[in-house]
Amino acid sequence: MRKLKTSPLFLKLTSYSLGLTFVRNHVTNVFVLQIAQTFGLNTVELGGMLSARFVAQIFVPLVMGRVADLIGKKKVLALAFILEILGTLMMAVSPTIGWYIAGVLVQGSGNGCVSVSLTPALADAYPDKATKLLSLQQAFGSTIGIISPLIINAVTKATGGTWREALLVADVLIIVPLIFTCFAEFATVQIKDTSVKRTSLKEMLRVLNNGALIFAAISITFYCAMDNTYVSYVSMFFRDALSAEDIGAVALSVHSACYAISRFLTGFVKPQWEKKVSVICLIINAAAFILITTLTSIPVALAFCAVISLSAGPVFTLLMGYAAKSDPENSATATSIMVVGNGIGGAGGAFLAGVVADIWNVEWAFIMLGVFSVVSVITYIISRKIDEKRKAAKLAA
Repeated sequence: MRKLKTSPLFLKLTSYSLGLTFVRNHVTNVFVLQIAQTFGLNTVELGGMLSARFVAQIFVPLVMGRVADLIGKKKVLALAFILEILGTLMMAVSPTIGWYIAGVLVQGSGNGCVSVSLTPALADAYPDKATKLLSLQQAFGSTIGIISPLIINAVTKATGGTWREALLVADVLIIVPLIFTCFAEFATVQIKDTSVKRTSLKEMLRVLNNGALIFAAISITFYCAMDNTYVSYVSMFFRDALSAEDIGAVALSVHSACYAISRFLTGFVKPQWEKKVSVICLIINAAAFILITTLTSIPVALAFCAVISLSAGPVFTLLMGYAAKSDPENSATATSIMVVGNGIGGAGGAFLAGVVADIWNVEWAFIMLGVFSVVSVITYIISRKIDEKRKAAKLAA
């Protein structure tokens, strides 16, 4: 029996203010090459640095997802933003690459806690509108990202600032969602069988027995290996393939604008259309990654960047929304499985792209990202097939 208790205004404000943390991500994306130069990193080492943010997301979510189901999602979310603030501060003042990566790991732990607390909280409070609210949350963050790369680039050039000062400013912004979290009252789910709390490991294993969820996690693993790596390497693509390094910031703004549009529209996708939309988007995405490597015109390449972002945008929202709604009494645990996939994909994709770019070139890294999209769509189709059979079996019983 579900008994919901929530303060809709602050819960939604908490969700949408999460977009301010995206500014911090854009700082690292805009200045990724400068950060690498600061610490004297080659392409392979850069890939390792970029993958560090996702390493924490491989291990932290499974633990904190279960904790969020047992002690409450609000406490975990507050901890998440504190970790993000601390991690970003460590990165900004880091004297060595080791200290920087330590900050990235702390920040990544906070990011993992956000995913396993806020998304399930929305699903608990608004089970019928969870996907729409999640899409609006993502659209808001992407809207901020439309202008933030250009502003960050312009302000630092005008003031003579570096990526360190930009990170410190972004760190201050993360205080806003932390404040909203303190005032928010999150939905709670009352479970009749309280023994679930006493056998949390057994309950987690039961959630892991969901084949559809496991294949969905594999799908999001390859999706995130494509999506997160693209954002980190797009500046390198324009520098190496088209000799236009400054266009990287423009490409990031195009990416955010297209994300804002596609993820906003995702909220209006009806459940019966989710599978078709995801499959079509991933197929278009794969083709765009391969074709962009053949281009020599900067404007056309930017247009293809828009296609990549428009087609990639809806997939994450649809997959995360499915996970959060798949097991109402264990929504954070179910979501954590997807976040682990995100961490594995982000870490593996960034590292492999660095290796491929170093051995061959960045164009081959982009082709690899297209292959990741193909694998993602195949595993997603398998996931939906298993889910359909499971539901049919329940109806027959």
